[in-house]
Parts: sequence; structure tokens; C-alpha cells
Amino acid sequence: MPVLITPALLASLRHSANKAMWSEWNRAHPAGSHIDEVSCIYNLIGRALPKVQTGWKGQLSPLGVTATLTGVVCHGRPYVRYPGAVKSCELGDFLLVHDHRPVPAVLERRAAIIQAKVFGVTGVTSKNPIQLGLYQKWPRFTYTDWPGGVAVLKSVLAAKAGITDAASGALEREMAITLPMGTTASSAQIDLGCRYGMIDTHRSPWGDPRLSMNPWRLCSPNVPNVYAHRWGLSLGSYLTRLIMGKVGRVVPYPQWPTGLANACHWSLMVEELLSLLPASQATGASVGTPPDGGGFAVILVTTNGGGAG
Repeated sequence: MPVLITPALLASLRHSANKAMWSEWNRAHPAGSHIDEVSCIYNLIGRALPKVQTGWKGQLSPLGVTATLTGVVCHGRPYVRYPGAVKSCELGDFLLVHDHRPVPAVLERRAAIIQAKVFGVTGVTSKNPIQLGLYQKWPRFTYTDWPGGVAVLKSVLAAKAGITDAASGALEREMAITLPMGTTASSAQIDLGCRYGMIDTHRSPWGDPRLSMNPWRLCSPNVPNVYAHRWGLSLGSYLTRLIMGKVGRVVPYPQWPTGLANACHWSLMVEELLSLLPASQATGASVGTPPDGGGFAVILVTTNGGGAG
């Protein structure tokens, strides 16, 4: 387990995270106001998560653990396309990453890519079967657009991983690949790497809003009728489980590969998305927006000190 958390501390972390997210969301979206996906994402990254981080700092410090949440909003890109799809779709709206260093030389990473949807009285109205098909099956896909254009991604791949246009399938990714020797992930492991982030504007199942409620809940795309499914972990619960290593998909190679032939595509995709973060974001600077606009990433980092395990 990446971080040792007692049941009491787990409840406290979950409560403070949900309360902060509910408070900021409700402040920005009072009763009767128009709710849209993009403004909710900006609210989460720009206002709510910094409050979560502040609340968690005091609770984790006694364990010798430092936790940092960092975000960058770039809604709309990357876009991908897979065989059988009539057009491209978003890869996702944001990436959740937990990096843990039990010792300085070791990095353990889990991640999940999230697609946000506004969920009202009748469920989700903005449905996208192509994007749902991507999340349910994760067929081999190809990048068709990137913040700043595909040329930007190509230059990053060439500089960081030695992957050039000469490599067959340079822009194709296969989420089942986990190891250089050809080991593949199970369907359950692949499912752990993606979630729908439902912004429940009508009903949340976590009780008193003054205590633990927030509008975000995360559910698997493989539940029956995901667009009407009313359950799933609150985002606060998901974040606490992420730092405990109980949710998200393991990223076995948390660094750039040395070429495409020996790459775990899941690990590579996470690295590619993290490259969208400005260098200043890695040091905990305030949230910024890249010039081109396009998806968004959140990093949650815990670092052990003083022997906490």
C-alpha cells in the first residue's frame, strides 16, 4: 500500500475533500444557474483541488507524507480515432495521476483518465457512443489531434522517446500492452484506467451536503447503462483510494520508453499527457492554461519522509 492510512484518517481525508469540492462547486453554480461541463472542470481544477490540497496537507504531514495536487485545463484535445469509428472523439477530459516515492530512487504510479459528463434528472443528455466505445473496449487507437497540433506530439515523442515518423504506428496506442516482452493487461485492468466523471446536478447519494456531498462521482464505463447509472465513488473517495493504491491502473513504466518497440503503450500515453503540463506545474505553481486550450491533467503526488510507508 503506497501510503499507510487508518480508517479514521481515510474518513477525514474523504470528508474534507468532498466538502471542499462541494463548497467551491456550489459557490460557482448556485441553485437555478446553468451547468456546463467545461465550467465545472475549470472550477474543480482552479478552485476546488487547491482547497483539497490545503486541507490534506495538515492531515498527512504528521505521517511524514507530502501530497501535491496540480492541474492544467486544456479541454477538447487530444482527439483519437479507432477502427470502426465514423469520426474521432476526445481521449478524455482529465487525467488523475498518483505518484508515490517510498524512497527517492523508486517511483510507483497509478493513473486513470476521466471523461466528464453533466448528469441531470434524466441522466446524461450529451451522449457520445464513439467515446463510450473507446472506454468500454479500448481498441487500438490513433491520435488525430493534439494541443498545438499533431506535429507538437511528434516532436515530443522524437525528443523524449526517440519515436519518429519512421516507426511503424508511431501515433497508434494499444492499451492492453503492459510489458516489453508482450504481456497484456486483462480487461479488468484496462477498465481500472478509465472512468466517467458524472457531475450530478440533481441527486448525489452521499448524504448531507454540509458533511460529505460533492457533485462529482466516478463510475466504470462498463456498468449497465452508464448514462443513467446513479452510483459510483465520490471524487473525494476516489482520491483517497488512489493514494492507498486501491483504484486506478498501475503504470508499470513511469518514464519515457527508449523507442516504440519496447514500450508499454499505457505508460507511454500517461507520459504523453503529463507532457502537457508546463514545467512550473510540477513544482506546485498555480493552475495555468496552455495557449492552445484542449483536456486536462491532475497530478497527486505523495512522497514519504521520516519512514512512513
